[in-house]
Amino acid sequence: DLFDNEVTRNFEAGFKGTFLTGSLILNAAVFHVDYTNQQLSFVIFDEGRAQRGVLNLEDTDINGLDLQLPAKPSPDLRFDVGLGYVDSTIKKADTSALEALGIATPVDGNRSPLVPETTLNLGLTYSRPVGNAMALVLHADYRRRGDYYFDPFNQIQTATNGFLDANVRLESDTWSFGVWGRNLGDTRHATNISIGSSNRNRVQNRPRSFGAEVVYRF
Repeated sequence: DLFDNEVTRNFEAGFKGTFLTGSLILNAAVFHVDYTNQQLSFVIFDEGRAQRGVLNLEDTDINGLDLQLPAKPSPDLRFDVGLGYVDSTIKKADTSALEALGIATPVDGNRSPLVPETTLNLGLTYSRPVGNAMALVLHADYRRRGDYYFDPFNQIQTATNGFLDANVRLESDTWSFGVWGRNLGDTRHATNISIGSSNRNRVQNRPRSFGAEVVYRF
């Protein structure tokens, strides 16, 4: 085998409470993940040639907190709030695959790649009957994702970004028609970056987009 299998041991404790006669719900959880042999794929460009490989992070500790707060102050209106915090630390890693390519930087104690420390999710849904067993539904959600690293050396980083999506739809029990907009703020960031000291190729996220959707339920 070129790399080892991933193994995780997960521990979680949580709480769920209902308040204000059921219109407000609080879900909270803390968790710990003991991650063994986490696989990180990488691409290095050397004199115009791409070299792909997989790096095993032998031991990673992940600790986190997750809060969910849905609220429905009226039959027509719903709010959703979600907060997340993750502390992900590389305890031990075998970097020989990268050392053979001329990259030799300590990684023990660094943040684990591709894991943002903080996340925030806000959602708003408004639904209004419009007669003839139909409803007009307006929905918007905002996601804010903290910065994270693409590499275990914590040298290639993406910034904190926010994303706004929205849609409007007319629906009945059997069909719906709607229009949507995604990434309305046209936030641009890299979704993947090759690990290399001279030529870093990056893949960008999708720009602002719009569309329409028709759904029929049998």
